[in-house]
Amino acid sequence: MSWIKIEDSLPEPQKLVQIAYKNKYVTVGWYAGKYQVEGDHDIDDDYDYDEENDKYYVSEGWRSQCLEAEYYYPISQVSHWSPLLINPNKQ
Repeated sequence: MSWIKIEDSLPEPQKLVQIAYKNKYVTVGWYAGKYQVEGDHDIDDDYDYDEENDKYYVSEGWRSQCLEAEYYYPISQVSHWSPLLINPNKQ
């Protein structure tokens, strides 16, 4: 497994990857660039509104993904990411 610095490259939007953050933790999650991942809520701090397209999008940044449910939450201080060796969504 090779780790990729976020300054060098970012994964495809909403693609599950391993995330290294705060220089000591690893989790599974994904990245959303500005106006790349459409949101399903319109009243939340984690969404940005695009007036031109009249749509809400997940705010730019990293998210840790709960694999048992459809929940995710923002995380900070991400330094590296790595492709997953397996796909946790397929059984």
